[in-house]
Amino acid sequence: MFLWLGFTQPAVPLALLGSIEERQCREIKNKTLHKIIDILKMAN
Repeated sequence: MFLWLGFTQPAVPLALLGSIEERQCREIKNKTLHKIIDILKMAN
């Protein structure tokens, strides 16, 4: 299956799109964890 993203971009396989979203999600989680850890360090 392919997902069409606008007129200028070619069709992108859904599997590829899923892996991109997964990577972004992991990056956001990591950044959030680092922020929480920094706040905890400052609290101590």
